[in-house]
Amino acid sequence: MADIPLVDLREQHRQVAEEVARGFARVLESGCFVLGPEVEGFEAAFARFSAVEHCVGVANGTDALEIALRAAGVGPGDEVIVPVNSFIATALAVARAGAVPVLADCDPDHHLIDVAEVARKIGARTRAIVPVHLYGQLAPM
Repeated sequence: MADIPLVDLREQHRQVAEEVARGFARVLESGCFVLGPEVEGFEAAFARFSAVEHCVGVANGTDALEIALRAAGVGPGDEVIVPVNSFIATALAVARAGAVPVLADCDPDHHLIDVAEVARKIGARTRAIVPVHLYGQLAPM
């Protein structure tokens, strides 16, 4: 039986190695690895690509979720429904925004957030629902 590689990092790196090396060199030579011109350039390029006026680069997905929740007005006293089988960052972002994560079970067929379970969990303090797409499947929204 032949091995089927899941991810061939060597081949992926080979395709972008020179570009990545140039980018690292620019950042290291500038001495500015947090924010700075490289991030500003990325944000401007991504905003153009997305056909939006603004784009803000963040350190990770947890920060992105927290910022989105805060921008939606989520905060202390609120509850946010999240899937039980997501990476912990989903619930942590809710907690960092000051709200309480409410876990909703997944459906047994697709292992995504169960819509009926979400409906049962919605209460007076529910401010948001954070579905998570997993396993190449879109969460039912």
